[in-house]
Amino acid sequence: IAAVAGGLLAMAAQPVVPKGFENLQGTWVVTSMPGSGSPPGSHAAFIVTGDKYQGFANGKSNERGTITLGTAAKPMTIDLAITEGNWTGKTQLGIIEVTGDTARLALAEPGNSNRPRTFEADNLLTLTRVKPLAKALAGTWEGTVTLGAQPLRIVLKLMNGPDGLATGVLVS
Repeated sequence: IAAVAGGLLAMAAQPVVPKGFENLQGTWVVTSMPGSGSPPGSHAAFIVTGDKYQGFANGKSNERGTITLGTAAKPMTIDLAITEGNWTGKTQLGIIEVTGDTARLALAEPGNSNRPRTFEADNLLTLTRVKPLAKALAGTWEGTVTLGAQPLRIVLKLMNGPDGLATGVLVS
């Protein structure tokens, strides 16, 4: 009985994935965006779970909300109802096309009622779905590199960050 109850609790913890949202689930990293004048090393990511999303900038959560999809339209329409962040209470309208682990997304400014109709250079975001770091790779790795005649001890810590992306720290 305890095993069955534990299994039911685990199933209850799984988010419900609405029809049409199956291809959006997971962690997405922005690989290109308009005006990509972002400093080297910066990144933006989105995690989609069920019909909810969470946005990240440089590993820190900066927005949360609920997604509504118009799956009958080609390309699909997407509405981001922002519940946390700088644009709380606003809805961001857009279009989205998902092919495998790549998504193209065009968004209007939050609160703007004019939905983009095409994917154009000035409003196109390209996202790639990423997989979390395998448990076998997470942890602390140590080794030695010889530079000239000098051995150099290296310690590397690998983990999944809060945004779902693998991250590492070179300790020495």
